[in-house]
Amino acid sequence: KAQGFGFIQLGKTTCLPMVGAAIYIPPAPLSAGECLRFNRAVLDLLLSDHKIRIVILTGVWRDTGNHARWLTEETGNDPINLSRDLARMAFQRSLRDTIQRLESAGKKVVVIDDVPWIPFVPLMRFRTEHIPARNWLATVIGSSYASNSGLQPSGTFIPNELADMELDLALTGAPNITRFDPSTRLCSDGHECIYQEGDHLLYYDESHLTDFGSSYALRDFRFPSLLAAVG
Repeated sequence: KAQGFGFIQLGKTTCLPMVGAAIYIPPAPLSAGECLRFNRAVLDLLLSDHKIRIVILTGVWRDTGNHARWLTEETGNDPINLSRDLARMAFQRSLRDTIQRLESAGKKVVVIDDVPWIPFVPLMRFRTEHIPARNWLATVIGSSYASNSGLQPSGTFIPNELADMELDLALTGAPNITRFDPSTRLCSDGHECIYQEGDHLLYYDESHLTDFGSSYALRDFRFPSLLAAVG
C-alpha cells in the first residue's frame, strides 16, 4: 500500500509456486496432486487478469533438496522416485517454465529467497527471559535458552546454500526478474542474524517471520518499475 499497489495472496501449504511438478509428501499423499491442480488454476488466473502486473513467487525453496519423490503432470497420479540430479532438473524446469509464461504475458516477476532458518524457537528464549522462574531454571540446568541476545550467533543457523544454488540455476536465463534475499536485511556480513529487536520478535518459530519481522526484512524493498511494461 505504501508503494501504491493492491495485493492478493494465492498460496497453498507445502506447495511451491510452479507448474508441472510438486513434491510428494507420504504423510499427506493427496497434497502433491492438489498442488499441481492449484498451481495450474492460479497460473490460468494470473495470465487471464491483465490488472495483475507483478507476481511474487515465494516458498520454502530448501524443500527441493529434502525430498526425492515428486509428482509431475506427465506421471499422472503416480509419484516417482527421482535422483537428486533429476529432482533438481524437475524443479528448475518447472520454475523456469512458470516464470517464462508469466513474463510472456507481460508480468513482472519477483522471486523471494528463503529466510534464514534458526535452530531454536525464538519465542521460547523470549519467554524464558521474561519469566523469572523459567530463567532461573534454565540457568541452573545450563540451557541455551537461559541467554537471549536477540542475535543468532555465526555458525549456528541452518544455511540456505543448497536452495540458493537451485534458485540460481533455475533462474538462469531470466535476467528480467527481481530477486530479493531477506538474509541481506536480517543478517550481517558475518552471518550473525537478528531474531529480536527490543521487545519485538522477528520470528515466532524457526522459520516463520512475525508481522514485525516481515516489515523489518522488507523495509528497503521496492517493487520493479512498471514503466517498461506500460507502453
